[in-house]
Amino acid sequence: MLTDSLGSKSLEERCDEFWMWFEENSARLLALPGQDLAESGVLGPKLRQVANGLVYEIDTANPAARELVISADGVRDRFEAVRTLIDRAPALSGWKFTPFRQRQAKFAENSIKMDGMTIRGADITCSLRASNNHIHVELFVPGCPAKPDAAFVGISFLFIESAIGEFDATTKLGQVDIMTPERRGRGLKRVPFAKFREDFDDLYKKVCIASK
Repeated sequence: MLTDSLGSKSLEERCDEFWMWFEENSARLLALPGQDLAESGVLGPKLRQVANGLVYEIDTANPAARELVISADGVRDRFEAVRTLIDRAPALSGWKFTPFRQRQAKFAENSIKMDGMTIRGADITCSLRASNNHIHVELFVPGCPAKPDAAFVGISFLFIESAIGEFDATTKLGQVDIMTPERRGRGLKRVPFAKFREDFDDLYKKVCIASK
């Protein structure tokens, strides 16, 4: 039984209370358009009653089942809460429950708008190296300020997560340096962001796994 700072109730009990509420409101939640549900502010407070910092995404691509993705938002200390919540999820018609943000098939085609600027995966280049059983990354992003602020770093990590998923991005990444393409970095070979996933997986398998 897991307990934490949210009170005397165990994590399992809080998860069960969340799913009890969710099951009771399933039909109402399904009736809301995906974007309306994402912006309604209904799920966020309920998830925070399970564990602080949990976030979610709604995927409506599959008409047969709306997907609710529960995320630790890249914080490893929240992984146990995500796993426990999904492990205790009921089987509900019309829903699929997924732990952690997953790899996206067309990750390099993503684009994100920020402060009037559009950052496109197709414009990003990167270089990767392995050290101490982790993959270290240099991400060269057009429009990157000299000292990237938290918002720009967060957006950059969303691109990385779309390529390798939240779990691998949290557990297998080492140092990540984000900079403008005009910077030289370590002078390693740069590749288009479209090759990020392939190079990441190959490098981790050849260097990190082989050294264990």
